[in-house]
Amino acid sequence: MKKKISKLEKFKKRNDHEFMDYVYKLIKHLPIFQVEPKLKNTKCEEKSLKYRKEGNEIFIRRKDNFEALCLYTRSIMAAQNNSENLSIAYANRSADIKRALESNYPKNLQEKLIRRKQKAEELRSSQKIQPYHDILPEIPNKNLLQFLRILAQI
Repeated sequence: MKKKISKLEKFKKRNDHEFMDYVYKLIKHLPIFQVEPKLKNTKCEEKSLKYRKEGNEIFIRRKDNFEALCLYTRSIMAAQNNSENLSIAYANRSADIKRALESNYPKNLQEKLIRRKQKAEELRSSQKIQPYHDILPEIPNKNLLQFLRILAQI
């Protein structure tokens, strides 16, 4: 522990970037940092279409919105930029209708998508909005660095 504290003392005199590098070295062994990026060039229209169709099936048959959303997101990740698959996957997520229309969405399906957007806006405006919690204050970077310094001492 004394070695870590003495190293920490050295970093108090250095800039925040060096300190952040030091803290990262201390905590990088934690499980949250052990996810290796498996995806290099995974753009594949066939996979994008497969994920999107699976999402549609789950959404229709099982009414599992979360799993369908995950599959639509995977479809987006696999789709080529500016492809029809990309725009349709955005549209399937409904929250991304504007992005779908801007991303090469098929002209023959645009009217249906615009109606979906209007219906969603009508439903949203009729809902009573109640916050689930109080708004949390923003944590300035200075406080975050202070927190990380304390974490490094533990």
